[in-house]
Amino acid sequence: MNKGMYGFGLPPNYATRVAPAAWTNCRPYVIAGTYNDFVVPANVYQIMVCVWGAGGSGGAGSSYSGQYARGGDGGGYAQGIIDVVPGQVLPTITVGAGGAARVSTQSSGASGGTSSFGTLLTSTGGGGGSITNSTSPGSPGTGTASGGLRQAYTATGGYGGYSSSSGSDIRGTGGGGAGSIYGNGGNGGPAGSTSTSQNGTGGGGFGGSGGFGPQGPSGSGGGGLKNGSASSAGGGGGSASDGNGRNGGGPGGGVTTNFVGTSGGQSVPVATSTQGGLSLASPYLAYWALCGGGGGGGPSTSFDSNGGSGGFGGGGGGAQSSSNFAFGGPGGFGGGGGGANTSNAQTFGGPGGFGGGGGGAQVSSSTPFGGPGGNGGGGGAGQRSDSSASINSGKGGDGAVLLYWTEGY
Repeated sequence: MNKGMYGFGLPPNYATRVAPAAWTNCRPYVIAGTYNDFVVPANVYQIMVCVWGAGGSGGAGSSYSGQYARGGDGGGYAQGIIDVVPGQVLPTITVGAGGAARVSTQSSGASGGTSSFGTLLTSTGGGGGSITNSTSPGSPGTGTASGGLRQAYTATGGYGGYSSSSGSDIRGTGGGGAGSIYGNGGNGGPAGSTSTSQNGTGGGGFGGSGGFGPQGPSGSGGGGLKNGSASSAGGGGGSASDGNGRNGGGPGGGVTTNFVGTSGGQSVPVATSTQGGLSLASPYLAYWALCGGGGGGGPSTSFDSNGGSGGFGGGGGGAQSSSNFAFGGPGGFGGGGGGANTSNAQTFGGPGGFGGGGGGAQVSSSTPFGGPGGNGGGGGAGQRSDSSASINSGKGGDGAVLLYWTEGY
């Protein structure tokens, strides 16, 4: 499709060109800005381009003021194979900026920026998390791919956590995950299908929603890969159990063949016979074969509580403390950060991994810090119960553009 584009003709054997069995090289653009510096390497005739819009930042709200802080929405996703020739300078690459965090204030979050690869692939950013109500879905980003691109695919980002029930108490929710090859991004916690109280929920991951349960858990685990068809299912690392603070360990909602689950946040090998010798020299190559376990959940305790880290594809563990610090665990690559909830000490939502939303943070009478979203992920919301404006939400993750190629193809 590149004939005449940018002054270059079609590559050799264009009519019979096929994608390689595995992409062995990656150039990541993961910091907001505009780039015109990539020259196609020798012996390379096609490049897979993956584009993520930036995530929106979380809202910062006060229950005393009747506010319901929601996490920011995830960025959209678009991909396609571009036919190139060695020495070609690729078109302009733009990486959108994540929505700015809200610091020591009560306000809604900011939208993320748009990312693009020339005019061929575009992904818009997710909306900022609202503080006006918790029952309306936000505005996640979307992807657009030009016609004619091989293996073209688009997906929508996940929603910051919200509830479809007006009688529910949903505050300090996680950010939505970014769209990806695994489908639409996971939602930051309740996923619009619960009528129970949810505070400090985990961020969404690649397809998996942050964990939650029917008894109103607080400090839930972040979502990882989608496992199962139910939109409300917990993703990898987001358990659907009832326990407060402990629902981050292992893949939640039932183990499926979509990923390999291990407890305690252990990373597992992803290079198998079906992945064509995938190398972990670059973590971005793992994007094509994520299979990690979720982080172990922090104990529900009166002491400091720390959620465990998620492995590749797994969400961070949730954390719940009755009177001390609570730290949601960080999501692994593709996983959302764990949520955190406590009464009267600072609480920190876990940061999302690449593509994962930040965990929400809720506290009664101290300072909450919503977790930042990973690239393309929405920032977690910050919520406190009293009238103080000392509330901090998580920044939305910058967008990203990843270039993949294999020599000889």
